[in-house]
Amino acid sequence: MKESKSEKILDAASYLFSSKGYAQTSIKEISEYVGIHKSTIFHYFKNKEEILSDILKNSAYSATNNLKQSLLSNRNKNPVERLRLAIYAHVKSIDSHLNDVKVYLRGSQCLSAENKRIYIEYRKRYETDIEEIVKEAQKTGIFNGLNSKIVSFGILGMCNWLSVWYRKDGPFDPRLIADTFVKMLLCESKG
Repeated sequence: MKESKSEKILDAASYLFSSKGYAQTSIKEISEYVGIHKSTIFHYFKNKEEILSDILKNSAYSATNNLKQSLLSNRNKNPVERLRLAIYAHVKSIDSHLNDVKVYLRGSQCLSAENKRIYIEYRKRYETDIEEIVKEAQKTGIFNGLNSKIVSFGILGMCNWLSVWYRKDGPFDPRLIADTFVKMLLCESKG
């Protein structure tokens, strides 16, 4: 499927924002990266913040959608397996959208109050979904006596840290990473 011009702009901006930073990236640099005139960007986006906002929304939507699809298609599995699948879905989202995730995790401070509110809404919705999975898993006896919100934040922090050290061309694939995280959480390491 051919990528639309607005998608090319978003991809270029995501790459540049993640590698250089939002404030250090200009509209001119984005247009040069795409190979279009600077004014063409304004046919698709009002300004640089709207580009950032769309990247953040798309990233949040993708992660939430991946999680929901994984859980819906596996709703008959036990809660611990659903937790395993949720972690895999999260790691897979990071692998698929690494630059977007980097922007997502660092870009909110550059948003206007209204766009920041939308960003936080998306983020909280996802955090709530993860916490619900943790609460289901707690009914089986894991994370016994632990605060489900803190456990959820711990899982998200561990997974989101991938955006700092993970490389697509590196030695670790998403399945191995997710399996390792789950084994750490469930103390399933073998001797």
